[in-house]
Amino acid sequence: MSGGRARAPHGKLLAAMAVLALVAAGLIGLVLPVIPGLLFLALAGLVVARHVPSVDARLRRHRSLGRHMHRVDRFFDLDLRDQVRVAGLVTLKGALDVLDRAGARLWKHGSDSRVRPG
Repeated sequence: MSGGRARAPHGKLLAAMAVLALVAAGLIGLVLPVIPGLLFLALAGLVVARHVPSVDARLRRHRSLGRHMHRVDRFFDLDLRDQVRVAGLVTLKGALDVLDRAGARLWKHGSDSRVRPG
C-alpha cells in the first residue's frame, strides 16, 4: 500500500508535529551518543513518506530502504492498539540496549581503574 492515501487535516497536523519532534530528537541524538539520532531521523522520513507520495516513491526505490518499506506498510495497516504495542516493544528494546551498553562501559571502566601499572 502506498503512502499517498488521503488524510484528514488533523492527521496531517499530527504528522507534521511528529516529524518536527522526531527531527529535533534526531538532531539532538547526533550530538548526544545516548540518543539514537539516525533512528529518529529515519522515523521522521517514514512519517513524511506516509504523507508525501514522492518521498514514498523515492524510499521504495532506495537500494537498502526499499526492501523494508513493506514492513512499514504492515505496521500502518495494524489497528492503533497493535501499533502502540509494537511501538512500546521497540522502545523497550531500545531502552534495554542503551542500558546494556551503559552497563558494559561502566564494567569496562571499573575494571580498567582497578588495574594498576606495576
